[in-house]
Amino acid sequence: MLLKALCLSALVALALAADGNGGDPKNKVAITLKGKQFHNPSGQNWKGKCCDSWSSSRTQCKGYWDWCDYTYKFCIEAYEASTMDADNCKTGWKTVAGSDDAGNDDVNFEHMVWNKERWQGVVVKYQVYDRDGFRGRTLELVDKGAVAITEDMYPGQQDTPKKTDPKDKKKPSWGEMLPLAVTGFRKKENTGAEMSKFMFDFKVECAENYAGKGCTRVAFPSCSEWKLANPDRQVNGVYQLRDRGDSTAYKGLCEMADDSGKPAGWTVIQKRGSDLTHNAFNKKFSEYEKGFGDVGTQDFWLGLQRMKSITDYYKTSKYNTKATLRIEATDCEGNKEYIEYDDFELGDYPHYTLHVADGSDATDKKPSKKIRGTLGDAINTLQGQKNPANINGRRFYATDNADPNKEDQINCAEVYQSGWWYQTCSEANLNGNIVTGCKLTKKEQVLNTAFWAPYRGFFYSIREVKMMVRPMNFLKKFAVAKAKHDKKRAGDEIWIP
Repeated sequence: MLLKALCLSALVALALAADGNGGDPKNKVAITLKGKQFHNPSGQNWKGKCCDSWSSSRTQCKGYWDWCDYTYKFCIEAYEASTMDADNCKTGWKTVAGSDDAGNDDVNFEHMVWNKERWQGVVVKYQVYDRDGFRGRTLELVDKGAVAITEDMYPGQQDTPKKTDPKDKKKPSWGEMLPLAVTGFRKKENTGAEMSKFMFDFKVECAENYAGKGCTRVAFPSCSEWKLANPDRQVNGVYQLRDRGDSTAYKGLCEMADDSGKPAGWTVIQKRGSDLTHNAFNKKFSEYEKGFGDVGTQDFWLGLQRMKSITDYYKTSKYNTKATLRIEATDCEGNKEYIEYDDFELGDYPHYTLHVADGSDATDKKPSKKIRGTLGDAINTLQGQKNPANINGRRFYATDNADPNKEDQINCAEVYQSGWWYQTCSEANLNGNIVTGCKLTKKEQVLNTAFWAPYRGFFYSIREVKMMVRPMNFLKKFAVAKAKHDKKRAGDEIWIP
């Protein structure tokens, strides 16, 4: 019988070589194994008996007891250290319960099985069990199999992309799916059962934060480079970044795709919303300069030094442009608004002066092309009127570095208990306290909560905030990178992610 299509995927991150210091692997390959169909024509188990049969003498599997409720076990071993023995797994079996509705059975696992400098191949093993049996019997083996996937079947990594040999047109490139149909070990002449087949897709590529020959660990100056190097990558999360000219990597939070799935390439420089600790962002200037918080899982501030390093990189690299600053604010009902400023950059130490587009290109009939969004502008003079709270061109203040010129009669950082670009305490402070209830009724409550006055006024505390940057011309650069990437994946070249 031909069972329903079974979608199950196993993402296997395989280490090519372990870090000698006991840290993260220096080399790492990701393997995707996606089972599509298990073809068991007779509906019999390993011994030639019917799945879920109430009688051991039955050999014709018809009627209600035809159906096997399958459980699958998978094993992936390095080719040079493995055998085709489908009974044993040196790296450990991983179990996936099949779905009667043929849907979405996932398992994630890692194996430290490679000790070579390059990918040479793997052996994929599987075992299929009838998982409920009759009246609660234990798992019964239905079938098992193994297949070797070598460099001959699947081209390994190259030093540089190169033209594919015409004879290899049917071979998948690095990062493309390889369809396979594996015949089980069970033989018709031994059991009376028809031979079975297990069909699945297989893909090998560099894991996240790894690239190039040998899938070595890499770090880029910003998340935009990660997206350009991997145009199809949609996973938002923590990636390895580094300051330009510095080989030391640090953790950065990247938005690879927006809420609608469109390419993003944003580097998150500030995130608020999970830490409700009072005065959590009440830090000294030195802390705001270096950064603080837990990138990826909690609230954090990336640091003025790294923010400046990223925006300076955009101006002097292949982008040759300033940055776009995007601010997203979410209220207590989950509604999200945003504003984007072009021409974003920071001044030198020790002021880290804030510079963004001022909206001077706007007219009575057309809004500014360099300021867009629904959040409202709390950085520039509002609606063309003189506004003493304009912070475009202002320096950064924390509680321990009051303005030496005494332009403000009070230390706004002390008033708001957080660092920010202040002038007469400003129209915004995104580093204030995050509170559970957004609407504020007492005047004194607003003084140290996170707010953006044009959004909901001074008496509304924003529930979640993100500040992000990317090059102003990122989308144009991405279109070029995506076209080249798709051409290589079509078979003209082997693509190295």
